Amino acid sequence: MNMRIGKKLFSCLALFLLCILCLLADAPKVRAAEFLTADDGTFLYMNSRELEISDEEKGVQFFLADDGTLQLMNKNTKDVYKTFVPAENGMVGYRVRDVFTANPENIFFEINATIGAHEQNCGYWLIGKENGQWVTYVALEDLAKNGYAIDQWRQIVTKINTDGSGRFILLSQYEYMPPEATFGMQRRYFTDLQLELLWDDTTQGVVMRRL
Repeated sequence: MNMRIGKKLFSCLALFLLCILCLLADAPKVRAAEFLTADDGTFLYMNSRELEISDEEKGVQFFLADDGTLQLMNKNTKDVYKTFVPAENGMVGYRVRDVFTANPENIFFEINATIGAHEQNCGYWLIGKENGQWVTYVALEDLAKNGYAIDQWRQIVTKINTDGSGRFILLSQYEYMPPEATFGMQRRYFTDLQLELLWDDTTQGVVMRRL
């Protein structure tokens, strides 16, 4: 009797392990590229309105337009490839920086739009070029699907390979004043969301993972 029960238990366990192995085999595998350390980029605001970038097409630049939008355009032909519209009206600034990967080698451009002295976020984009066309891989709407509070006061901070791990980490944070604080310089920051951005070369897209 005990032997029969033991055989049944063994069969059930073997079947369970087989199911687990099948699920793992079918699970999508992200072949993530390694992100390289990025600099602080260039802040386009008020009198600083143009940033020429490295591209196989000459004359491609970011341009801060009079209406407060940011344009990716060719200054020679005047062709506008993309227009980035902030979520707020007013004196918006755009920090643009190159983002490189290795294995495989790619170049992206990160655009972080902010408004006000405390740099409230009002737009975020990660773009690149695919088959000769400019593509937006990440925008605020994509972050919102992964928990970003798009309708609340937030700052977006990104850390790219800051610890040598090759990772791209995006933080959402907001300011608060501790009970004992009396001056603005004593404000603190609370991080309410951490996402890891991974470049999947198989699907040619960005995958986000909540940390």
